[in-house]
Amino acid sequence: DMIEQGVRFVLHGYGWVRDLNFPLWDWNHLMGASTFSHGFYFIFSPFWLLFNLLPKIDWVPYAFLYVNILKHALLFISSYIYFSEIRKSKLAVYAGASILTFFGFALGYYNYSHFIDVFLFVPIVLYFIEHYLKSGSFKGFVITIAIMAIINGYFLYFFTIYFFIYAIYRYLMIHEKIEFVQLFKTGGKFFLYYLL
Repeated sequence: DMIEQGVRFVLHGYGWVRDLNFPLWDWNHLMGASTFSHGFYFIFSPFWLLFNLLPKIDWVPYAFLYVNILKHALLFISSYIYFSEIRKSKLAVYAGASILTFFGFALGYYNYSHFIDVFLFVPIVLYFIEHYLKSGSFKGFVITIAIMAIINGYFLYFFTIYFFIYAIYRYLMIHEKIEFVQLFKTGGKFFLYYLL
């Protein structure tokens, strides 16, 4: 599948960017989707830029391994930052970051590495949810959600329900009691910031 779809998907985008030819709709886009849904990856993903910097298209398949190693290293770092926010034990932080970096979703999409671009931001969103619940600061949360939406709106949609469930769960853990008025007020603001 990686050879048939993943690599060809990136090669197709490489040609688009080099030729400065972005058709609005291209139903033969090798992933069974339109340019409109996947084209933003070629414009906004920071990891796509690494592929695009290569001087020859023939180098792209060989760069996949190194770009994927970089992505998983950055996923570990972002997971480490998040777990450091909610845990004091270094062992728990390293274990949590390792599990999040090497669990089935991250490795399952290893061959479709453009999906991992978005997943890197999940621990960062969780980190900023913690900041929002503790201090009311929402700027980092809004910016991170916006970056995820730009890179791959489908995967942001995929994680949305998880973010909301996580926010409710953490709110209850932090406040240790249920005040429905305050819960709905905080939840409503959270929802508006998410839409923003």
